Amino acid sequence: MPGSHRRRALNARKPARTLHYTAAMTSSALPRSLRTAASLLLLLAGCRSVDFDGGTLGFDTAAVTAAEGQTVTLIVTRPADSARRPASLRYRSVDGSARAGEDYAAVDGRLQWSAGDTAPKTIQVSLAADGVFEDADETLQLQLYDPQGAALTDSVAMIRVLDQDPVPMQLLAFNDFHGNLKPPTGGLRVPDPDDPAATLLLPAGGVEYLSTQIKQFKAQNPRSTVVAAGDLIGASPLISSLFHDEPAIEALNQLGLEFSSVGNHEFDDGSSELLRVQRGGCFGQGQASATSCVRGPFAGAAFQYLAANVLDARSGRSLLPGYAIKRFDVGGGRSLSVGFIGLVLKTTPAIVTPTGVDGLRFVDEASAANALVPELRAAGVEAIVVLIHEGGMTSGAYNDKRCPDLSGDVLPIADALDPAIDIIVSGHTHNAYNCRRNGRVLTSASSFGRVLTQIRFKLDRITRDVIVDSVDNQVIVNDTAPNPAPQHYPVLARDPAQTEIVDFYRDRVAPLENRVVGRISGDLLRAPNESGESTLGNVIADAFLAATRERRSGGAVLAFTNPGGLRTDLLAAQISGGEAPGEVTYGELAAVQPYGNTLTTLTLTGAQIKMLLEQQFPPWQTAPKFLQASAGLRYRYDPSRADNDRIDAASLTIAGKRVQPKARYRVTVNNFLAAGGDGFTVLRNGRDALGGPLDIDALLAYFAASGGRLDVPTLQRFERQR
Repeated sequence: MPGSHRRRALNARKPARTLHYTAAMTSSALPRSLRTAASLLLLLAGCRSVDFDGGTLGFDTAAVTAAEGQTVTLIVTRPADSARRPASLRYRSVDGSARAGEDYAAVDGRLQWSAGDTAPKTIQVSLAADGVFEDADETLQLQLYDPQGAALTDSVAMIRVLDQDPVPMQLLAFNDFHGNLKPPTGGLRVPDPDDPAATLLLPAGGVEYLSTQIKQFKAQNPRSTVVAAGDLIGASPLISSLFHDEPAIEALNQLGLEFSSVGNHEFDDGSSELLRVQRGGCFGQGQASATSCVRGPFAGAAFQYLAANVLDARSGRSLLPGYAIKRFDVGGGRSLSVGFIGLVLKTTPAIVTPTGVDGLRFVDEASAANALVPELRAAGVEAIVVLIHEGGMTSGAYNDKRCPDLSGDVLPIADALDPAIDIIVSGHTHNAYNCRRNGRVLTSASSFGRVLTQIRFKLDRITRDVIVDSVDNQVIVNDTAPNPAPQHYPVLARDPAQTEIVDFYRDRVAPLENRVVGRISGDLLRAPNESGESTLGNVIADAFLAATRERRSGGAVLAFTNPGGLRTDLLAAQISGGEAPGEVTYGELAAVQPYGNTLTTLTLTGAQIKMLLEQQFPPWQTAPKFLQASAGLRYRYDPSRADNDRIDAASLTIAGKRVQPKARYRVTVNNFLAAGGDGFTVLRNGRDALGGPLDIDALLAYFAASGGRLDVPTLQRFERQR
């Protein structure tokens, strides 16, 4: 781990040594080296004087420390007024929660002074070094007796041992929840433990099951923190989006989420709506309605959103707190702390509707995090976790710790982070991985609540640093479909508290959500072919064109949609509301296009259309982002060519006719793209913009115009040159 030069090994022990305590010494008089350590607290109860053999022996409350495996020496000084005659005092250890012979070496003896003798006498207690002292709850007593064997009840030395072992803790992390209260479609493909060459498709996700897994893990270790890496809301299914994602926040509060970075989708409806989600209040005018505060006043997120690199453009202040500190009581009046820094990808303005980030400035992720490290360390925090909504990809399975082919935009950020940062919880790519990067933990938990990351670590009580024990991604297996391997992937029970929330909103959305709107002959998938084209993208683009082709509706000859606007597949076998196989419900369409975008038709020149296609290869991304195009468009591209020269202009045609650079064409996109979203800035220069219907209404009309049935389209609209 970073900073390991400051850390001791988990099983290392300090060498045995002797610490001295003088009975007549007060705590304020103790040497600084003894008062500031933190392993053993010794109290001589009472601040009383004890008469023996004509003299008095004073015991004042005092504090001294020692580590496990050390010997504590009590030095008892005889008062001068008792030195005229001999004196004797017996002592014997008495078990508290610590036991003689196990936790310490039993002591039993006598202190004796001859006449005139004022030399100090010692009592030694040797502490075990076997890790038995836990959380400062081990005590033993040193009972003092007079020479006749009568206990001196006012003079009991109570020794309390403070555990020196590193403190076990855990993080439970997820990301890209996107309001998926109900189990999402598609499940999760995982390795088959019985056949290394095969995979299994598990039913996975759903907040009822995610909550159960979190509670089970928390029961194993009460020092747990539940965290997330953004996109908890936005692009949500109808059960949450219809109610402005208040259901998702309510469910996340219930499962005990504590800290989350913001994601780009937290800005879908602007910063003021994000702040409402954090702080509470009804949507719109602040009054309850059919879609807001339907269960009473909306209290907002009980967890804290963090955004260190999102600033108000005018004031320069952060929109939300950049970090938070959680303190853990570890006994003996001591505490240990973990700091959490929240970040979102700095290119958020390029992938969010411009109105969503109006008035905000997004700064470099690593620089923002690194600037907070000195502040956290000044507050006594050595364990630092970054929650970042930016991610990577790997070709491995969900929990493949080899992380084959690890890539993605999170990597240069991770490499630039201060070495004091110990753990990185990431998101955004909807990929599941469990990696080490330059000695640091780097994780992601897929999306939609299908995976939960469990990071088990210890905090060193002395250095306060992180010692990682294990990191595992756990599939959230539900009972909504047959489980092909329950012996390897056990099904989780539903959390009744979450079931109550889900059922409440499901009942209210069901009449709209379960309405059958058409049929499909086969699966319409988001997954692109090798050229970047998808069957679902083709259908959506065709629906956009059909809705705006007539002159009065826009006169469009071409339409595009962005792949990020398509949130899930349309599967023929999916049954979401009791419909027959092949039938499609309104809720399923809303899950595909959850944003409620409106269509915009505008005029572009042929040269601008070519530039639009060139912008599919942004320099800040490692992979192109292909627009899905309507039927009639054809072109070829070569990704190996230079910027702005990847599209073969000679191959670019609409309805079989070559696109002319100076000619004007009416093109339909959604309002997100029209505003320059996803980096397609050339669309801002379009002219004569005309608003159209909602994207979902265009798709509904397309179903109706097709006789209620859609076939799977062929993939041949653009081609990659080899």
